Amino acid sequence: MLTCATSDGKTMFVSKIDLATRQVVATIETGKGAHGLVVSTDNKYIFVTNMYEDTVSVIDNNTNKVSATVKVGKTPNGICFSQPK
Repeated sequence: MLTCATSDGKTMFVSKIDLATRQVVATIETGKGAHGLVVSTDNKYIFVTNMYEDTVSVIDNNTNKVSATVKVGKTPNGICFSQPK
């Protein structure tokens, strides 16, 4: 995954890259100020913090689309994932 912003700073995208082919597979629009990123241990979901919206985007790794946006605390900039036992 790789993040990039539009030149006007209004939109952030997350790009999914196939490491074998080095090709962009999908570009996924998330919230403003995308920063931290983590993948679930089962590889089904990607979680991206959106610093300027106080949210986390939940991306479905199969569809390459944001499946949920979760409101969190102020200015999230890091994230980790732990699978419950």
